[in-house]
Amino acid sequence: MQLSIRNSKVFVLALAVIMISSLNASGMFFPGQKAKQGNEIKDIRLSSDILNELALTEKWVIYSLGGGKAQINNIEKSGNNLLVFNSDSALFCINLTTGGVKWEKRLPQRYGSLAQISFYQDRVLMAVSNHVFEFALDSGIETNHWELPFMPTTSIARDEDMLFVGATDDRFYCLKLPMLTQVWKSRHSQQPNGKVWLDTRITDEGKVGNVYYTCDNGSMYAALYDQRKLLWTVATTGDIAGSVFDNGQCFIASTDTALYCLNADNGGIFWKYLSGGKLFDLPVVTNEHVYQAVQNRSLVCLERYPQGLKPQAGAERLTPAVRWELKGGTKFICEAGERVFTANSSGQMVVMNNRTGQQEVAVYLPGIDVFFANTQDDMLILADKTGNIMVLQPSR
Repeated sequence: MQLSIRNSKVFVLALAVIMISSLNASGMFFPGQKAKQGNEIKDIRLSSDILNELALTEKWVIYSLGGGKAQINNIEKSGNNLLVFNSDSALFCINLTTGGVKWEKRLPQRYGSLAQISFYQDRVLMAVSNHVFEFALDSGIETNHWELPFMPTTSIARDEDMLFVGATDDRFYCLKLPMLTQVWKSRHSQQPNGKVWLDTRITDEGKVGNVYYTCDNGSMYAALYDQRKLLWTVATTGDIAGSVFDNGQCFIASTDTALYCLNADNGGIFWKYLSGGKLFDLPVVTNEHVYQAVQNRSLVCLERYPQGLKPQAGAERLTPAVRWELKGGTKFICEAGERVFTANSSGQMVVMNNRTGQQEVAVYLPGIDVFFANTQDDMLILADKTGNIMVLQPSR
């Protein structure tokens, strides 16, 4: 059968339309494509007037990630990669520069849709049910898949040849790779929770390092990474949901109303902020500031290093320094120079100024209910639960 040039063009065009329709039907999408909600089209874009008022520009918008039928459960960021895991057990890796999907992985739904996401070098780790998946960030190729003999309750931290994880049996494990041979375990009164932090380095004596984790008993622990030796414990009188470790400091927020900044070397309290309200959310830590949401009250910005001092012998139990407090504030979004983008309980984005401690502007953001706390750069990553994602950046 021979086709004329004209008929060939028609055939190719028709084939392209069919292929695009098939991609859309299978849950794929394209940046800028709108999502249909019933007979309506939901658009999360901000008007040019609002963008100008906020001094922001739109970088890209994605509609209906995964077909728009699944809710976003997790968002994490590593460099120029945005990882999104949804209720259909699908993991998407998005290029933050272009908004294009680099790869997608759909895990068996029998594992569930609740996952802990962490990173190791150029790979992403996911703990789903009692399975740990490891994918290459660039390609999405599965580099490892381990089946744990227990159900994990924390994120996964790994080193070159060891895996660290807490479990429902109230134990924290260090396992030797690749066979998951037990190196050591530590038993606690309640199960470990939150994110596991690993800090290792090479010295003249070889590799040394610590692992940091928290438990449902309201305590934080530091142990040697390669042997069962507890270095220190800090107990609060409330519940804690996890911790943040960064540059020699550990931060824990407790329902006992206190935000603790600890010296990671010895567990000493560098400073302790009494908020006057229960703290359920993890603090957000940047180079110079710590942001903490106080339940049903406010978002507080504190100086990370009061009086310009860093944790050291003789520089502990300092008085915490509050930079500003936003009444009704709920979420930190990102810093852009001295400007801080936040969200409040009234559905507004509020811009605070870290130099003056004053509010600059507040605008309503209808339909946005997912605010990713970005401490790596000045991109604002906003979404709704149905898979619409918008990335904004300060006007240059």
